[in-house]
Amino acid sequence: MKKIALIILITALIAPFANAQKSKINLPITWNDTANVDYTVTDFDGTSSTLSADPMNASNLVLKTTKSPTGQPWQGTTLSTSTGLDSLIPFAAGATIIKAVIYSPDSGIMVRLKVENSDTATISTETEAMTTVKGWDTLKFNFANQASGKAALNFAKIYDKVTIFYDFMNNPAAAKTYYLGNVFFEPAASSSYNVTFQVDMKDVTASYTTPEVNGTFNGWCGNCNSMTDANNDGIWDVTVQLAAGNYEFKYAADSWTIQESLMSGMPCVITTGANTNRILSVSSDTILSAVCWESCASCGSTPPVTKDQIKLPINWDDTANVDYTVTDFNGTSSMLVADPMNASNLVIKTDKSPTGQPWQGTTLSTPLGLADSIPFAAGTTIIKAVVYSPDAGIKVRLKVEDADSSQISVETEATTSIANGWDTLTFDFANQAAGTATINFAKTYNQVTIFYDFQNNPAAAKTYYVDDVYLSTGGSIVTPPDTSSVTFQVDMNTFTGSFTTPEVNGLFNGWCGSCGAMTDVDGDNIWELTVIITGSETEYKFAHDAWTGQETLDSTLSCIKQTGTNINRILSLAGDTTLPAVCWESCETCFPEGIDDNFNANNFKVYPNPSNDFVNISGPRDISELVIMDIIGNVVYSINPNESDLNVPVSNFENGMYIISILDAKGNSSVERFVKQ
Repeated sequence: MKKIALIILITALIAPFANAQKSKINLPITWNDTANVDYTVTDFDGTSSTLSADPMNASNLVLKTTKSPTGQPWQGTTLSTSTGLDSLIPFAAGATIIKAVIYSPDSGIMVRLKVENSDTATISTETEAMTTVKGWDTLKFNFANQASGKAALNFAKIYDKVTIFYDFMNNPAAAKTYYLGNVFFEPAASSSYNVTFQVDMKDVTASYTTPEVNGTFNGWCGNCNSMTDANNDGIWDVTVQLAAGNYEFKYAADSWTIQESLMSGMPCVITTGANTNRILSVSSDTILSAVCWESCASCGSTPPVTKDQIKLPINWDDTANVDYTVTDFNGTSSMLVADPMNASNLVIKTDKSPTGQPWQGTTLSTPLGLADSIPFAAGTTIIKAVVYSPDAGIKVRLKVEDADSSQISVETEATTSIANGWDTLTFDFANQAAGTATINFAKTYNQVTIFYDFQNNPAAAKTYYVDDVYLSTGGSIVTPPDTSSVTFQVDMNTFTGSFTTPEVNGLFNGWCGSCGAMTDVDGDNIWELTVIITGSETEYKFAHDAWTGQETLDSTLSCIKQTGTNINRILSLAGDTTLPAVCWESCETCFPEGIDDNFNANNFKVYPNPSNDFVNISGPRDISELVIMDIIGNVVYSINPNESDLNVPVSNFENGMYIISILDAKGNSSVERFVKQ
């Protein structure tokens, strides 16, 4: 019994490291590679899922999902975390099918599959297939045949998230269990097409000899697809044979000596991270129009007007220059209209439905959010909104969030005091609504959503208006002290590379390298440095040997802030502090504090530590069982020696930290750790 409890404990301790080393889920999904893939899925509105043995083959892992009789009828399961799959689904002409192997307790039920963009939920499509047997059945979901009322598949869009709904819109009388085996994309039959690229170079002022087209189809190779100007008219072309599919490309010249600088937001381009390229969908032989260098249009034509992204302050009046598109969800319907009390003023009118969700609302922008982040700071936590309500005394909720991460948000409320008239409401995000997160100045907030009469649906449709929305000074935030003494600690026991001296680098020392050198006084491989920091927050990361190596940080971790391409640790300061000894590239400790007191109380010694060739283990009693596991829980060595002194060879172990489980002759358990170098 003690052995079982010990293994459960060790599994819990090493779980964070296992997750850190696993890749995101991706098509094809088989559910069996648990050592390397994070098979976390996302249930919502009633379902409950877990990895389980195949009900007809115990050696095969599948995803078991139980559908609740009391959940929403659209309850389902996203086959990944909320960040979606590791790669895009490669939809293209002739390649629109995803197949799923499903075990259902009933034949003749409808299963719906939805694909969407993990960053923009409005980019989605759905389709259905019906089970034909009780038991395992391979269902084919053809997204070229979308479900009624759903958007058609758009090859120019990105789909990187898959969600499954069993017996869609029908709840069972009692809980029912479904299983999901392989999920895979069915590629198109092999075919290729001739695509002629044309670029008009007459307006290019830089010197060049030969233009070229570079893209995902040729590995951005430079002059391997050089273009020619047979008519000497300044229009260059080249024909390339391409398979059906979606491609990114751009024009350059003379092996990338010059290249186009394309603007994000142009209708013919796609922006992924820092890369902005032209986008092309191939499904037949195609001659592309001769576009002007760095343009989506032909030379001499009038380019389309590109409007600015909405941002605070919002007044709704500059329709010639600002894209005032808003995003309704779950029942609201909004449009730009004349002010009901001043026909010369434009405002946003929103109708709230009696049949929508009680949390129906309107995002005051496209799903991309605002053009600029909201500059919240200590003493600046208030947004004001001029609202016209048909009723006094109703709650209006305002929510701000990160347009790229819905997990980062804060909500607050204000109450209308005027019926059928304009009222300026004050929303102080320092006083968050019950059950919502507190404001965090280290996070990015660049999306604003308004909910009228939050959580209460009207008996019949009601109309609301919003005019000016703007950031105001004020708010109940206490300003932190000017300076803080901060002790940074990093645990290098799991670091498998070579290093001499770790260092902490940050805004406080100009990312200087060796000037932030850390020390390990007691030789436990936990290094520390105390510095004086001015201000209320700072960014930093750990490195070693004057930036010879540095942490590669996961932007989704709780202690991380990403600004553009920079991913650093973030620290909010409210006085002197000693930070926990975190593991390299982690927000957590390598080994929980107190483990020595709780589980190493039987006086077993492990030495030398670190070790290259052998580890000696000795104690006051005979060891009846010894198990050594690596950091992700794999057993690499086990023995039943019935001796009190052991010499264990470790030269063939990979470098890294290992956990030793010891069971002595009296049944007492101990846990030790050592590092193989």
